[in-house]
Amino acid sequence: MSSSGKKERVLTSWIGGNDLDSLKGDTYIKNISGPIVSVLNTHILDSIELLYNYLKERVAPCIEWLSKLTNANIRANHISLSSLIDFSNIYAHANRHLNKLSTQSNRLSILLSLGTPAMQAVWILLGKTRFPCTFLQSPLEQGVQEVDIPFKLSAEYLPAASKINT
Repeated sequence: MSSSGKKERVLTSWIGGNDLDSLKGDTYIKNISGPIVSVLNTHILDSIELLYNYLKERVAPCIEWLSKLTNANIRANHISLSSLIDFSNIYAHANRHLNKLSTQSNRLSILLSLGTPAMQAVWILLGKTRFPCTFLQSPLEQGVQEVDIPFKLSAEYLPAASKINT
């Protein structure tokens, strides 16, 4: 919670290729902005907590540029995924990340527009079961939207049965 007693507005997301690709040189290409930039243009945030699996050298210029667009504190966390579609590995990283964020008193938003379908599915499972949040998406054609996921979910993480020897 901030010193004023207000809940911090926190956005979390994967860093995606669209945000990285829209940066050319030291500016973004006109009329092409990735999902994170779209949210920055429409939402006031206190902090932005990003996950990425790219080379740090590729991400650093993007983080530097994003920091020029907002007063929010931006933290980018490099993680190593064994595969971009390995639900178990993605779950472990995303769960640890959200668990860290949930220890603070904040209003959490998760941007679903970035990452693989497996990454998006894990965000939804965690956001609907363990970490209450607002889901956002930012399709280029329609701009930033709040997403209503009209399902009650119950999820329990079970390690792969094939790894258990009986």
